[in-house]
Amino acid sequence: ALPAGNYALQITMTGVTPQGAAFVRTTEQLIAVATGGIRLSAQPQAAPQDDVRLRIELPVSGAAATAGRVVRAAAEVWGVDATGTAVPVAWVSGLTAVTRSQMGGGLSVSLTLDGHSIALAGAQAPFELRAMRLQDRDNHVPLAVADVLPLAVRALPTSVHELVDQPT
Repeated sequence: ALPAGNYALQITMTGVTPQGAAFVRTTEQLIAVATGGIRLSAQPQAAPQDDVRLRIELPVSGAAATAGRVVRAAAEVWGVDATGTAVPVAWVSGLTAVTRSQMGGGLSVSLTLDGHSIALAGAQAPFELRAMRLQDRDNHVPLAVADVLPLAVRALPTSVHELVDQPT
C-alpha cells in the first residue's frame, strides 16, 4: 500500500491512425491516497447541545480514529411526519475532530443540527441519518460511508417547537 499523500499519474499514448498518421496523447491525473483505518462503529446518538441545537455524535473506531484527527463529516437527517411518512429535515456537514464522546462510550465525531429545521420539516421521531460519510479533510477521499443509520435521540432542543419567520 502507498503511504498517504497525493500522487500524479502520467500517461503518454502513441499510435497510428487508420490513415497512417502518427499521434501522441497525454494525460495527467492526481490521485489522493488517504490514511484509512477509521470506521463508523455504533449507532449515532443525539442530545440537545443548547436550547436551539441538537448535537449528533457518530461513534468511530479503528487505528486512524485518534483523538484530534480532523475529518469532514456529512449526512442527511430524516424524520417522519404525522402520517409516518419519511420527510427530509436537513443536510448537515462540517469539519469535526475526533473526540471523547460526551454521551458516554469511546471516540466520536459530531455534527450539529438547528432544531428549527425539525419544526420547519414537520418532522418527529424516529429519526435517521442517510448518505452518511466521513472524508479526509484535505482531499475528500471517503474514509467511511453508510447508507442509512438509525439516530437515537435522547431529547430534543426546545427550538423544535418554534417556527422561525419564513420569507414571503
